Amino acid sequence: MSKDRIETIKKHIATSPYKNSLPSKFEQLSHARIKAKLAAFLKRPDKNFSPSKTIKKSITAQYAQAITFHKNGYTEPAIKLINDLILKDPRNPYFYQLKGQFQFESGHLRKALKSLNSAIRLLPDAPLFRLLTAQIQLEMNDQAVLNPAIANLKFALTSEPASPSIWRSLAIAYGKKGEIGNKSLALAEESFLIGKFDIAKYHAGRAESLFPNGSRKWLHSQDILAAILNSQRKTKSNKAKK
Repeated sequence: MSKDRIETIKKHIATSPYKNSLPSKFEQLSHARIKAKLAAFLKRPDKNFSPSKTIKKSITAQYAQAITFHKNGYTEPAIKLINDLILKDPRNPYFYQLKGQFQFESGHLRKALKSLNSAIRLLPDAPLFRLLTAQIQLEMNDQAVLNPAIANLKFALTSEPASPSIWRSLAIAYGKKGEIGNKSLALAEESFLIGKFDIAKYHAGRAESLFPNGSRKWLHSQDILAAILNSQRKTKSNKAKK
């Protein structure tokens, strides 16, 4: 629970040897931008919003303002603002990522992919960049970008292995390639994670029949089937105790 997490952090800070140290200017700026970004994304669109408002001067304020523009349907002014931010700070990967998100959500897939690739070049270890890039690649319906999409999704899974949506996207990618066994494995993982054990068992069994006995993918299907059986036993045991 959030309350428990807050208490844990408070205790950690209270005993930390750095509790009286001030954050660096970079840390303060990063924190301010995170807050501005969250506030802008969480704010509801305004029916009476107009992009003719005066553009604020600070980078943090412009960052938030660009998001507000886009959320209210003014994507061109939003991208113009982001381009201005990129000119001011061309090594900031999050500006390219945000630009790519705006372009993706407004239907400009190839432009979005170019922006996300720029973000990844600057910050190659960011799973969320890879995930958004894969989503763009899947929307393109281009066989040439399916392998890169799969690679990006697998990278995202290294930090989010229990994400049903990533496994679902991976299943879509394999389906587009006609790799039925891999698609079934991905669907089995997704179904297991959301508690649909019968569907997970079906897809894992299908994968089991498609891969050679003893192969890595066959063993993967066995792991899923074993996990399903274990979860079902636990469910039955819990019900019996009630």
